[in-house]
Amino acid sequence: MGHCEGKITVAERKTYQTIAGYMVAFVALTLLYTALGMTQPFNSDSVSTLLAAQDILHGNVLLKGWDLSTQSFYFTEILPYVVMFGLFGWHVSFYYIVPAILWAIAMVLAFRIARLATGNTEWPFLVLLGAPSAFAVHLVLSPCYHVGAYVGMLLFWLMCLQKPQCLQPKSAFGICARWSGTVLFVALLLSSDDLVKYTLALPVILAAIGFSLEQRTPKYLGLASSMVGALLLEHVIKTVLAHNGAFHVPGLWSSSFGSQSRASYNLSVLFSGFLQYFGADFFGKPITLSGSGRELFHLACAGGTVWSCFYALRKNRQWGLFDLSSVFAIVIMLAAFVFGELTMDEQSFRYLVFPCLLSVLLVIRHVQVPRGYGLLFGMCCILYAATILPHPVLGYAAANQNFPVNRTLEQMGLKQGFAPYWSAARNSVPFPARLAPVEFMPSGIKAFHTLSKRQWYEMGGNFIVCESADQARQAQTQFGPAQREIRIGSNTLLVWSHPFKVPQN
Repeated sequence: MGHCEGKITVAERKTYQTIAGYMVAFVALTLLYTALGMTQPFNSDSVSTLLAAQDILHGNVLLKGWDLSTQSFYFTEILPYVVMFGLFGWHVSFYYIVPAILWAIAMVLAFRIARLATGNTEWPFLVLLGAPSAFAVHLVLSPCYHVGAYVGMLLFWLMCLQKPQCLQPKSAFGICARWSGTVLFVALLLSSDDLVKYTLALPVILAAIGFSLEQRTPKYLGLASSMVGALLLEHVIKTVLAHNGAFHVPGLWSSSFGSQSRASYNLSVLFSGFLQYFGADFFGKPITLSGSGRELFHLACAGGTVWSCFYALRKNRQWGLFDLSSVFAIVIMLAAFVFGELTMDEQSFRYLVFPCLLSVLLVIRHVQVPRGYGLLFGMCCILYAATILPHPVLGYAAANQNFPVNRTLEQMGLKQGFAPYWSAARNSVPFPARLAPVEFMPSGIKAFHTLSKRQWYEMGGNFIVCESADQARQAQTQFGPAQREIRIGSNTLLVWSHPFKVPQN
């Protein structure tokens, strides 16, 4: 008996090896994605996440006085930065590291979901999402672009698929624990990112109702009721936060169907965004192997996967809750993208990244690569990754041109001022300078209450970073002649000898 206790069983050894493999893959992917992210410059939308996380660490847990964006991203994006800053201290490199960690976790979770399919060997299809193009790097490896929500939703599905018995607990305690845990978890996701409503909550409700009607059994109604409870709790959370003076979220404008011409435009954006995301934009390039061969190969890979998804949906009738929910999520997001008014340009394709991931998982679960083609399939996946990945870099100074505006502010000792939105937050680091975003209107320069803190405007400042000569003239007309006018690349830095404030709306 004692002799057996000291031995590790075959099953335990396999478990340890599996965990070690996942950890190695996670670390390798994090390093790769960090290096890929560093090919992109800072973005004011994303840097604001770091500033909000820093404010939380300074004691402003509810971000009182902050005007955030259309979504708060509080639990899904901001808190991961808070954890990293709390553990390792503030450093601007976390701008790249945290999104890399989140996307690496998403890929590991997706791989695990793919491996749960019985006899599955098609998991290399994940290379379509795991090996991002230069365009995709900006959409998945920048802060506040929904990846934290992807992680939460994939974790939810992994638990449902790996432990299906949890969906139908036997005891009353198990039912209460599962229901309350699901409600709270999904509600926190919903209160942070509205995308969860359309890619998880509503699809699960529709799929559960569909299965219940088809099978004439309330098998998944408990899960559907959990989603309804999460939607209700989301409103409770937002109400409680607002009542306690927490951050303000302007939200989206009133949604409505777009015009017919707008739908045509959205379709063209959908096609163009798809080509750019998968590195398949062959338009305007020579019809040669070196000219457009790479793009056409990427198009064949991505387009073939989309066709395989449609084929699987048409032929396969053995769907589970995950499969039907994924179909509803894809249809809802495509319909919103084409017929709604939120689609702006190719950057809006970020709303379809998770539906793309769901499509790939559907293909992996329901499409079998013919026998004898496994080697060719693997070589195509390797070639796809080798030809689409941008060259990784070590260090973020080059992509940001060594922060010319921020370095000038540091040299002159300027710490409080103003700038147009897209120049404000990104020029606030690495030297800590507070640039409150403003908008240049025909009626004058005013505060821009998006991803900013109202206290910044109350404190005022003594400089403005202008993006054009017209903005510089307008600033000096409104606030008087500047003491110094300094050209920094395409920007103009105006410095006054006295502090001033900009009007607030």
